[in-house]
Amino acid sequence: MISHYGRTSQMSTIFRVSIGASLLVLSGSVASTQVLPTSEPAPSSKPAPASPKSDAHANPKPAPAPQRTASAEPDAPTAPPPAGAIVVGLATQKAKLLNAPQPVYPPLAKSAKVQGVCRFNVLVSESGAVSDVKLVRGHPLLVNAAKEAVRQYRYQKTVIDGVEMKVWTMVDVNFDLSR
Repeated sequence: MISHYGRTSQMSTIFRVSIGASLLVLSGSVASTQVLPTSEPAPSSKPAPASPKSDAHANPKPAPAPQRTASAEPDAPTAPPPAGAIVVGLATQKAKLLNAPQPVYPPLAKSAKVQGVCRFNVLVSESGAVSDVKLVRGHPLLVNAAKEAVRQYRYQKTVIDGVEMKVWTMVDVNFDLSR
């Protein structure tokens, strides 16, 4: 049974799918799909018949909100880290940023008045240079310019117990027409 459940903060529709004793919550992307155990049936789009016995059962309980997991945190990369890399949050790694050239605003995006954020999962090498950039999300007209800028980022080395480490982190590149 599929029923409309609500909206996320990004304004994408959420649906609930009951499968046996589990509840599958679907939203705008596969990465946010969660399977939640449930003992209650999913609410149907049909109103429940009024019970003359009691008004306490007339309004069904709302479904519990999906729980956030560590991988769903906005500060952590969305993909698993490459072998030998440690995961560092966006804010922590941003503090180690030495060189962050601004992207060139693509003329087509500017004329179309496209703005927004491009998010990338980034592998920073032991030397502090960006060695791999993977797109998480972003407008197609902005992605290439953002990716080129991120490839030029330089960070302080990350050293743990005297050993230089690779770092798997996230980078946001903001395109704003007002700047």
